[in-house]
Amino acid sequence: MASPNLTSMNRLIDARDRLLASGLYLGDSSITSNLQWVCNGRAHVLSYVPNTQSHGVHACANPTDNGVTVPSDNPSMSHAGEATANSTDSSNTVPSDDGSPSHGGDTTANRTDTTDTIPSDNSSLCLTGDATVHTTVNSVTLPSDDSLDRPGSPPPEPAVLRAIVRIDSDDFWLTVDGGYLGPNTVWKEIADVKPSCTVTDPGIDPITSDYDIVIHMLQDLTQKCVTAGYSSGTSFFSMKDTGAIRFKLRHTLFESLDAADTDGEEDSSTPSDTAISEAFSFERWPLTKEKNRAELLSLKSTHRILPLPAYDLENHIIRPGSYRRVLQGAIMEVHFTLSHWAIAAAKRDVYGGDIERICLLVPPTHTATAKKRRIPFLLETDVTPPKKSAKV
Repeated sequence: MASPNLTSMNRLIDARDRLLASGLYLGDSSITSNLQWVCNGRAHVLSYVPNTQSHGVHACANPTDNGVTVPSDNPSMSHAGEATANSTDSSNTVPSDDGSPSHGGDTTANRTDTTDTIPSDNSSLCLTGDATVHTTVNSVTLPSDDSLDRPGSPPPEPAVLRAIVRIDSDDFWLTVDGGYLGPNTVWKEIADVKPSCTVTDPGIDPITSDYDIVIHMLQDLTQKCVTAGYSSGTSFFSMKDTGAIRFKLRHTLFESLDAADTDGEEDSSTPSDTAISEAFSFERWPLTKEKNRAELLSLKSTHRILPLPAYDLENHIIRPGSYRRVLQGAIMEVHFTLSHWAIAAAKRDVYGGDIERICLLVPPTHTATAKKRRIPFLLETDVTPPKKSAKV
């Protein structure tokens, strides 16, 4: 693994200093007192509650009550305060890949994860008909049903956690369609697709020391939201052969138009520049298999595409066809939220990290390919050997 140059190292240090000041950097163990699990329907979401309020807030209370303000996740803060992340300057955009991602040489007919399937919002998998299960949240035991939701209260505001990580080259599915080849046991239809990746130790000090704290913090936070008699699934944490602990992040690729209208916010998911927006359209969106184009187009009247909020070193949004080349193996600044579901059918606690934004800090190191040899179609065998120069 090559060491970053001085510019990259400065970028890492600047990002670390900025994240430490944010109050939600997982490399800072002191932030746990400001984080609490809050009920959100049949799920729980980790929310930000300032230390002065945390001891008096019920586990299912709305964290925006009592004038509590959640720290913003302003894109303009990316890369040490450089230009706004979603730039419309197409002169510096990242070129697209060849449009046929290979998933690291995996040519199997369909993606088959060995990890737990994370339910989507309001999933019927979450404790369907099981109102007797109790989940311990923030050291308080609560029924895991809808009975504790506060009528008329808005959904809780998730805490946007921050970390500096390396996107692992293995288990990389953070592509244009998550490697979707057609309906399978993981994704019943293309609308269900949630591209994902595993992240690991960046391998560079002082970030490596911080990563140990990040893992400890996440393990501690997940242990504060557990269900009696349930086991922890492998949906979030995993371990490599080397013993390194990784965690998984995912991205919601499609949003229903009904949900988008309910938000009441202006649509900012797609770049506003016409030339750039075209690359994010249903018609131009790259697919692992073009045969799935019709299925994708069928969503046009009911869903919108949510491009991965991933930004390059110049704060330009990364084009879909470049996700693998730019992200796989790169050191990134990641912003994400954390949720919990209790899956009654499997008796399992499932945790999910949803990407809010990722910013490139150190590009991946690609192995140089050998120079292509020219193979002649006709082998010339009658070649006169060079004459030796006469000695004088």
